[in-house]
Amino acid sequence: MNGVVMGAIPLSGKQREPQAPLITKFILKNLFVVLYYNTMNQVIPRKKLSDEVISWIRNYILSQGLKAGDPLPTEGAMSEQMGISRNIVREAVKALSFLGIIDSAPKRGLTVAKVNFRLAAEYLGFHLAINDYPKSQLLETRIAIEIGGLAGAMRGLKADDGLFGQLEQICADKDFSNVDEFIARDLAFHRGLLEAGNVGPLMAFGDLIQTFFLRFRQDVLDARANWHKGTLEHRKILKALRAGDLSRAETILRGHLKDYDGVL
Repeated sequence: MNGVVMGAIPLSGKQREPQAPLITKFILKNLFVVLYYNTMNQVIPRKKLSDEVISWIRNYILSQGLKAGDPLPTEGAMSEQMGISRNIVREAVKALSFLGIIDSAPKRGLTVAKVNFRLAAEYLGFHLAINDYPKSQLLETRIAIEIGGLAGAMRGLKADDGLFGQLEQICADKDFSNVDEFIARDLAFHRGLLEAGNVGPLMAFGDLIQTFFLRFRQDVLDARANWHKGTLEHRKILKALRAGDLSRAETILRGHLKDYDGVL
């Protein structure tokens, strides 16, 4: 026998380790590479390069202490500094421009934009509307926003009797014929409180209250027995604010919103 039998000793020559055919080695090597990268991609998901650029721009603005109107590096300069293609930098810049964080003009270049809180809140409200956040978390978010706005509302109501009269009219006794009419009146009162404080960021988040009602319209309908109680609590909140009793107003408002716990 002149050949080599797998696992046997050649008839002539020294004993050798069995050798896999070259094609088998090639297949095993490439299979390992594929499995390795698939595993790595599952365990450590790669961040989009455009997101890396956005993070870089954010850190640059913060580290340089830039304000609205201050210039930013050009797309070319950012591309060269980060070692990323200009198309990816442009993608990130467009995203930030859409969100109102960066302004871009042909001759002026890139600058830090003046933050539009209402626009930002609209995008956030849209995000909350289409994502399945737990109702309890949305309720806690709403409580935090509205409680935070009461101090400003108290100052605004004290300075403007007409504003107090408008809110008082909104929460007057009324028999609501349907849930949409009740929601419209309730929304007008709570947004009115935020706007009374004249604090831009908090006023902008008034849109989140509308998102809350849109998400939970059926829950509000199910709680119809509490509609009259809610209107009474609106008047108690106004009375406490008019008297300068912020602590009482906060307690009433928190309890008023927590009533949703029973139906959410």
